[in-house]
Amino acid sequence: MARRIKKWQQLFDDAIKNIVVIKFCHTMPFDGDDDRYIVTSRHVAGPGPFWGSCIFCGNQETACSPLYIDPVDDFAFLKYDPLAVNTQGEFLGQSVMVIGNDAAEEMSIIRGVISLVNRNAPEYVGPYSDFNIQYYQANMNLSGGISGSPVIGTNGKVLGVVSGSLARGAICYILPAYRIRKTLRCLWQDAKIPRGDIQCQFSMLPLHECKLLGLDHVWEAHFRRYDIDLRGLLVAKSVLPNGSSAGKILACDILVSINDHHIGDFDKLGDLFDGSVGQQVTIRVLRDSKPVVITVVVQDLYGVTPSRLLRVGGLYCHSVSYVQATKYEIPLVGVYVAQSDGATTIGDGGSGWIISVVNNETIERVDDFLNSLTGLREGEKIAIVYAHIENLHRKITCTITLDAPHGIIMFTHDPTTGAWAKSSTALKARLELERIADNDDNVRSWSSWTSSLLTLCPLAAKTFWPRAGFKSTRSNLVFVESRAYVHLNGMDTTPRQGVGIIVDSRRGLVVVSRLTVPHRACFITLSVGAAQVQARCLYIHPHYCYTVLQSQVCAAPGHVSSAVLSSRRLLRGDQVKFLYFAKASDILWDRGLLMSATLTSPPPAGELTDPSCAPVNANLLGIDTAHDKSGVLLDADGSVAALWIPSVGGVAAHRILPVISSIQRRGHPAAHVFPAEMELVAPEVMMLSGAPRSALRQRQIYRVKNVLQGSDDGEESLMEGDFVLAINGKCRLGWKDFEVAGPRDISARVWRRNALNTIEFSTVDVGDLEVHRCIEFCGASIQPPHLRLYHDLGSVPSGVFLSRIAPGSPAERFQLPCDTFITGLNGEKVTTMEDFVQKVRAIPADQELTVLLTRLGGAVAKYGLRQNNKHFPLVEWEFSD
Repeated sequence: MARRIKKWQQLFDDAIKNIVVIKFCHTMPFDGDDDRYIVTSRHVAGPGPFWGSCIFCGNQETACSPLYIDPVDDFAFLKYDPLAVNTQGEFLGQSVMVIGNDAAEEMSIIRGVISLVNRNAPEYVGPYSDFNIQYYQANMNLSGGISGSPVIGTNGKVLGVVSGSLARGAICYILPAYRIRKTLRCLWQDAKIPRGDIQCQFSMLPLHECKLLGLDHVWEAHFRRYDIDLRGLLVAKSVLPNGSSAGKILACDILVSINDHHIGDFDKLGDLFDGSVGQQVTIRVLRDSKPVVITVVVQDLYGVTPSRLLRVGGLYCHSVSYVQATKYEIPLVGVYVAQSDGATTIGDGGSGWIISVVNNETIERVDDFLNSLTGLREGEKIAIVYAHIENLHRKITCTITLDAPHGIIMFTHDPTTGAWAKSSTALKARLELERIADNDDNVRSWSSWTSSLLTLCPLAAKTFWPRAGFKSTRSNLVFVESRAYVHLNGMDTTPRQGVGIIVDSRRGLVVVSRLTVPHRACFITLSVGAAQVQARCLYIHPHYCYTVLQSQVCAAPGHVSSAVLSSRRLLRGDQVKFLYFAKASDILWDRGLLMSATLTSPPPAGELTDPSCAPVNANLLGIDTAHDKSGVLLDADGSVAALWIPSVGGVAAHRILPVISSIQRRGHPAAHVFPAEMELVAPEVMMLSGAPRSALRQRQIYRVKNVLQGSDDGEESLMEGDFVLAINGKCRLGWKDFEVAGPRDISARVWRRNALNTIEFSTVDVGDLEVHRCIEFCGASIQPPHLRLYHDLGSVPSGVFLSRIAPGSPAERFQLPCDTFITGLNGEKVTTMEDFVQKVRAIPADQELTVLLTRLGGAVAKYGLRQNNKHFPLVEWEFSD
């Protein structure tokens, strides 16, 4: 026993020096001599652009890059003393040892036993599964993170690499070393690695199942002349539609020979195909107990493996791969969507969608898709037809907008180096949106906007307006859809929809919820009748949750008119009509529902997915009915009393009117606000702080919740916890007293530390706090802090805020946390965005750097980071009015 343990110890000492930990990022979503190579699994290296490093047992780290990734089988070589590879000697019951990262723990050692040596490739859940190759099966309990680890036999040789395992049960699957050894020899000799296939998937079936397919005793005797211990035969499992074997080989055909050579296992099958690329082979199969002879041309596997990855805005796509086509038994036609977001979202934004038609042109490969986009203009809409890879019969038609500021980016694989070269093609410039004219008699035609109108199919009118008096409101409402092209304020780029109110049809002014248009970095479309027009963000209210847009709605076909905004101040108990829509898009079909409602107190604050859009010091309206739908509140005369925002409440029209009037006068609305966020508390709370009853003159008390940065001057200004009893001599306070539209001096009577105090302060200009800039660096979205952060924190550590991390980026690879402030770079202090950009530009490309981050709670941590300027260059965004 001690002798056996000593033997395993010697094997471990020899092997551990040649085993590495691979830390990697798939930067783009995608399906013996001085040279050093690392063999790993194909699904670890991935078929697309790769960026990573390997860590040896001595914790020495070095960069690695893909040298060869097999088109089909689950192995790959990364360029960086390979272990001695054993292609023979495996047998049932042999003890083996796996050294790897079981459950992400480095240098895990697991022992097991080979239980099967000639099984079919396992079928995994997901887009990838191997085929036309045999696997070993071993009994050992493995988990995630160990894929690509070597399986070492008792002789110290590598039998194969771990490919996967069962989620339940102590079974793992091992890719044998035979084909890995063949590829390694070619790499040593700088020879081309041939890979061929006839686009037919074979499976090894046991004899008793083959007999059900027509194998009689005569043919069984024929096969046993080649293998006396015959246990199974290769049988056609599936044939690729429109492939080289389509119409020739049928499912359930039993393979007899190829070019008169008996083929009894996958190794011989692969060798023959690899040696006959581009040639015609004669295949003999057994079909219904009768021999059938056919000829098939062997396809070059590299010709059906995607070597080009196209990016347009948030859309990443490539040609349908042979692996995907074989798994789902679909033709090798169309463009496969690996990921999409923003204005170029396909389906649900995930992978698995296949584009077949673009602007009435059939798309077969990614080159066809590129040609269809060439010559188009940024911001132009295109019509596409797509379907999911699991159900190509269910076609879906939609339009997407070419929101691609960086143009069309193409990554092309270089088979000699394994690297992906990057090239780009610019789209034609976007048509600029013109501003409104100064006088009523000279309104510009905005021909550039008119040309962007997209006429849609006529909509079937289904009127649900209960009263004819409110039908005119339909011409005041539009369907608004926005798609962010930058991840600003930590928000995603999924499409947002809502109902907008046309407040000035001549100038094209539309008011919409900020939950629909959260910031300026959005492409906005208004649907008016059966047409669409573009819009831009003109103004975002700093405290109320609404945005003012500008578009040329008057150019859309159909009747549109300006809504009449009610100037009446609504009170609790007033009766209104609630016009709402189950879905925002229902406005396109006139599916509005009208119901009576009574105004109540504002609804409780809902859980907003975007906290940066939450209202502050806002006097909102509530109603005595369900309030989770988009719509408007209408007064008795049909005028708009309020914009209703789900989970927020109603924004009264008389609070919107001053902003619209300011815009109409060609002025910019003032951005001065009360220097603190207030909260409503009961008088008892103030009494517990020691206040006498004589200080309580109202039933509701307002307390300072947060102090806005820039307004904290110590004892001379408001402080957190202050109870505000009067403002400018007024004692009966309401939310309207904390709403400020312009610069103003304020005198406030507050209760603080068991004493009444009078303090003088001024409103705060927050115009400069609106985010007009964003930087993408190493896959991190970096911006100035948004206004909500100033309210929550009072003071911020720096003016550089990290709001989001892109998948597959260096920032994700080195685990930088989101929602943090960057306060230092390479040991130097960073306070502003200009500081950060200047210091980043001084760092050489692809170099390491250190980043000092401060979390929202104040904790400070330093992170090391290595740049990847090829795939994640420095990009600056600026958003103007």
